Amino acid sequence: MSFTNSEIKSNFHAKGLLKAKRELDLLNLPDEERSAYERYQDDLHYQASMVHSSYHDGKYEGKLEEKIAITNKLLNANIPIEQITKFTGLSVEEIKQLVGK
Repeated sequence: MSFTNSEIKSNFHAKGLLKAKRELDLLNLPDEERSAYERYQDDLHYQASMVHSSYHDGKYEGKLEEKIAITNKLLNANIPIEQITKFTGLSVEEIKQLVGK
């Protein structure tokens, strides 16, 4: 390995050298290319964040729809709202708001 030439030879296999080689390759890029790569990485992080947020938002909406369906079934079975709160975890006010009562 020669840091004087800013390179890690491919025939070296010590632990962590592959990662160090990638980092060194990035540092050796011209400024414009390195900036473009960094913007690309930032964009990937942003996209991953959006997917993660969308997944959790969708999961929440699915649970809420399920609670609404359960609430409606229990109301149709003449179960008192106070008991429905125990089954769904929703408050009396939330149940009334969800079913329009």
